[in-house]
Amino acid sequence: MMRVSCVLALVLSFACGGGDAEEDVTEIGTTGGEVEPPPPPPLDPLALMPVDSLTVTTFEVGRLRTSPYYPTVHGWLELISEISPRQREAIDVALASTELAHVSLVNQPCATKCWTLASIFLASSMDASAANAALQQAVEDETFAPREVVGLPAFGNSQGAMVNVEPGKYLLGPFQYIEPPLQQPERPRAETNAAVASAMQALAGGDAMIRGWVVGDATTQSLLARETPFSARLTSMVLGAAYRAELSNGLVLDVVATTADPASASTLADALRSEIDALTSGLPARAMGIRVLGEATTVRVVGNQAHLTLQLSDEQLRPLLRRVDGLLRLVN
Repeated sequence: MMRVSCVLALVLSFACGGGDAEEDVTEIGTTGGEVEPPPPPPLDPLALMPVDSLTVTTFEVGRLRTSPYYPTVHGWLELISEISPRQREAIDVALASTELAHVSLVNQPCATKCWTLASIFLASSMDASAANAALQQAVEDETFAPREVVGLPAFGNSQGAMVNVEPGKYLLGPFQYIEPPLQQPERPRAETNAAVASAMQALAGGDAMIRGWVVGDATTQSLLARETPFSARLTSMVLGAAYRAELSNGLVLDVVATTADPASASTLADALRSEIDALTSGLPARAMGIRVLGEATTVRVVGNQAHLTLQLSDEQLRPLLRRVDGLLRLVN
């Protein structure tokens, strides 16, 4: 049930001294010659994600709120019948006060799906009291209470909690995912393989309101083969991927998939281009107004990586959003 809580809360955060026999010297930062302990290292939010995360996505919520397309997307919340007006109010409070969010998914048995939400880190201007109240209001069918998790103040139940890691910094999720990182003083980051690291490096720098990575293990490859038009042979070529999106003036979406060699990258790129052309050409695509997506997408090969870039201008993106908005309101 805490998985639901996490989703709603998301849509809602050397000195040294010494002396000798003749003289006692007190250094700066010491008292009576005793060395003060060094300050703790700054909090690394990504180190609080499970080490076996399959994917971690970072949302710069503060910047997303400044996007000219935010009001349209935010308006879709009112179309979700499962969310009551009281819950939407709590979500709005959380969204208005959150600056940064990291979301982690982990593997689970693939009976119906392969990934499950593990944990969420939020950087928010809300104090603990306001954050607790927002969580309780957002999750109406759960009862939470103050408690401690690994010696830190938290608000939760028997299944999971929202932990106040530092003032304005919160970690939410089931105990099985949030406790292990908190129990490790060094807090190693979620493990990414060399393929993911290479893809992330290819997308380093530049503005991105959304940024993330995916480990290309057997679970990911199986999911891609089942949920996309691509064959298992093609999805098995993806060893790791990274992505980023910027929505300040139109949309720029970059995806980089790392494969074993240039030949595999070329095969994957050809399949991507072919599928995009098939989806965005013909009368149905024209009627739906999505032909522009194919025209705005480029696919290229760089070494052993397939690069996909979708770049829509403001004039191209706004009509697409209006069509999506109209369709959502029609079916709801």
